[in-house]
Amino acid sequence: MAPPLAVPGRILIVDDDERQRRALVAMLSDGNFETQVACDGLEAVERLMTFDADVIVSDLMMPRMD
Repeated sequence: MAPPLAVPGRILIVDDDERQRRALVAMLSDGNFETQVACDGLEAVERLMTFDADVIVSDLMMPRMD
């Protein structure tokens, strides 16, 4: 079994539904993950310029860019 990460993972949450974003942030924060959110694909691309995400959790169909 791999040793636990010394630093919690960094997760980018991309969803156009604010309730979904809030729920995911709350759930992942309980696990001490560092999270950032984006409302659509374009905003996600912008976030990734400054946030080095380990994982992206994304809705599939969103406005502006999927």
